[in-house]
Amino acid sequence: MPAWAKVLLAIGCGAVLLLVVIGVAGYFFINSHKDQWIADARKANDEGSAFGQGKSSNDCIDESLARLRASKGILGEARIRVFLKGCLDVAPPSPQMCEGVPPRSEIIRSATWSLHECAQRGMAGSQPCTRVIAELQERCRKKPL
Repeated sequence: MPAWAKVLLAIGCGAVLLLVVIGVAGYFFINSHKDQWIADARKANDEGSAFGQGKSSNDCIDESLARLRASKGILGEARIRVFLKGCLDVAPPSPQMCEGVPPRSEIIRSATWSLHECAQRGMAGSQPCTRVIAELQERCRKKPL
C-alpha cells in the first residue's frame, strides 16, 4: 500500500474514532442532565399556567418576551417557550390572537411574520424571539379561532 493511502486511512480512522467519542460523550452528557431538564420544563409549564390565570393571551406573550430579554442561552429560551405554552393553555384566547398568523409550513411567510411580530414587540432582529413566538404559531395551528 502506498504511503499516501496509509495516511488517508489513518486520517479516516481518526475521524471515525473522534465521531464515536463525541457521540458517546454526548450520550452520557444528555443522560446525566435529562432529569433536571425535565424538572425545569415542568416548573416552567407550571409557572406559565399560574401566570396565565386571569390573563389574556397577549399578556402571556408579553411576559414571555420580558423573560426572554433577561435570559441567556438556548436552555433559557426553551424554558420560556414552555412557559408560554403553559400560559396559553390557561389564558382565554383573544379573538384576534391568530389573525394573520401563517402556518409554519409556509416558511417564507412564517419567517417574515415572526420577524415582524418580534419587531412590533421591541425585539427587532432577535432570533430567540422568533423561536419563542413560534409557540404562538403552534397554538394557532392546533386551535383555530
